[in-house]
Amino acid sequence: MKNKLLSILFLVLTMSLAAQVPSYVPTNGLVGWWPFNGNANDESGGINFGVVNGATLTQDRFGTPNSAYDFSQGNTIEIPENQTLYNISLATVNLWIKTTTQFEATLFKKGNSGTVSNGEQISIQLNQFIPGNLGVHGFSAKYNSNCNPGSGWLDCNSNLASLNDGVWHMVTAVINTDRLRFYVDGNLIISTVTPNWGMDICNNSGITLGKNWNSDSD
Repeated sequence: MKNKLLSILFLVLTMSLAAQVPSYVPTNGLVGWWPFNGNANDESGGINFGVVNGATLTQDRFGTPNSAYDFSQGNTIEIPENQTLYNISLATVNLWIKTTTQFEATLFKKGNSGTVSNGEQISIQLNQFIPGNLGVHGFSAKYNSNCNPGSGWLDCNSNLASLNDGVWHMVTAVINTDRLRFYVDGNLIISTVTPNWGMDICNNSGITLGKNWNSDSD
């Protein structure tokens, strides 16, 4: 069984772009909105168009065809580096997912290709491997790292939310001035105090959706 990921995703960072988007999508500081209307285009009015690498269109949580992407191992959507993704210190990332995978999977990452990479800032993951904890979900952001690859990650994760049940869930990561907050279906799951006002500003990287997925098989 493959893993369905990302019915709708919006990314609210620190730059404002004029856009015609639905009323339920906040436009103040909106950098990208990907409704997956048959493609991975950014429909916020911006330039953050996704490049599909093997992911296939499928139906979304409403049953609408060609309105979500289905990922298997190695498939991604890449949003190339550009200046609208620079100088980010605070952010909100919101997405819809549906999966039954028990493997570690990255839903969203700002950072260049590779497990450890230059420009890495944010990573939202399922089934993070933490000794003694199974089914740990959440996200990480970088602080006090000087943008050195692999260092400075501050975790905000928990095993209190089930995301592997084959049901659509809304996942939200918030990087605020004093805390990281992780929400599932609008409910706060966990928050983590941050050491600084904002996360490290690590530029020169794009966004990857769907990285490091392992496909399930029957």
